[in-house]
Amino acid sequence: MSTLLCLNIHGQGIDYQVLCNIQQHRTPVMDKTMRWVSNSLVLAPALPASMAISGWAGHNDQTLQAAKQTGISLIATAGITMGVKAIIKRPRPYVKYEDDLIPVTTEHSFSFPSGHTSFAFSTATSLSLQYPKWYVITPAFLWATSIGFSRMYLGVHYPSDVLTGAVIGALAAYISFQIQQRLQEERSEVGLPETKGIIVPVCISF
Repeated sequence: MSTLLCLNIHGQGIDYQVLCNIQQHRTPVMDKTMRWVSNSLVLAPALPASMAISGWAGHNDQTLQAAKQTGISLIATAGITMGVKAIIKRPRPYVKYEDDLIPVTTEHSFSFPSGHTSFAFSTATSLSLQYPKWYVITPAFLWATSIGFSRMYLGVHYPSDVLTGAVIGALAAYISFQIQQRLQEERSEVGLPETKGIIVPVCISF
C-alpha cells in the first residue's frame, strides 16, 4: 500500500480528491501496468493505417472508408485537443499541487483536456460506428476507458481532463462519421464513384 498521502484532501475539489485516493492505492505492479496501458495509445494512429493497407490489398471499399473516417476523426480530435490546451493552459496536477500529488511519470504539455483519452475515445467511437457489433464496441470502449483511467493513475491528468477528452474524441468521431455518410449518399445519388483516398494520422504525444 502506498504511503503517498495528500495533506489537503478535505479542503480541495473533487478532481484533487480523486487523484489523492488513486495515489494512495498505487502499487509497483499497477505502476508498470498503467504505463503499458497508457502507451498502448500507439494503436490509435496505427489502426487506420493498417486498415488502409488491408483495404487496398483486399480491394475492400468498406475497409478503406472505415480507415478514412477513423483517420479524419483522429486528426480532428488532435486539432481540437491541441487548440483547447493552448487556450486553457491548465497546469498538470503535480505542478499545481507539487507537495501532495506525486506523478508516476511526467508530461511537457498542458493538462486540459487529456489527449490520450480523446484519441482513445475517437478511435473506439469510430470503430463502433463502422462495425456496430458487441464484440467490437465492448473491447473498444473498455480499452478507451482504461486509457483514461491510466492517465489519472499516473498522475498526469485530472478526472475533468479525462472526461472532457472522452467527450471531444467521441463527438469528433461521431460528427466525422455522419459527414462521411452524408457525402457518400450524395455521391451515390449523382452517380459518382466512391473516393479511395485515405488520411493516415501521425502519432502525437499528449
